[in-house]
Amino acid sequence: MPAGGSLSVTSDPASVTISYIPADSTIGAPENASGLLTALAAALKGVGPGTSLADKVAAVQRALAALDTRAACGVLTGLANQLSAQSGKQVPAGTAAQRLADVRTIQGLLRC
Repeated sequence: MPAGGSLSVTSDPASVTISYIPADSTIGAPENASGLLTALAAALKGVGPGTSLADKVAAVQRALAALDTRAACGVLTGLANQLSAQSGKQVPAGTAAQRLADVRTIQGLLRC
């Protein structure tokens, strides 16, 4: 994440919203890690071995709800590793690449 941006975290018992607005943003629309995680969970439903990929996204969401960024980052690293390992095997290569890009974006927002 470039220096000079604005990072905000809000939470309630049901959700966590993490937003980042780059200092050089011209449109002012924040990146929303919660929205990205929701989309990632939907995209990974039924993909790969069992439910392990979707389960990892759910674990990230729980960690963020508990305001435990370190745990969320650790699970995101595991998710990235699993996507890389399963690329072209139990996860189509194109899907793995797209979802890995999503994970990297979320890691950037969280400053993992």
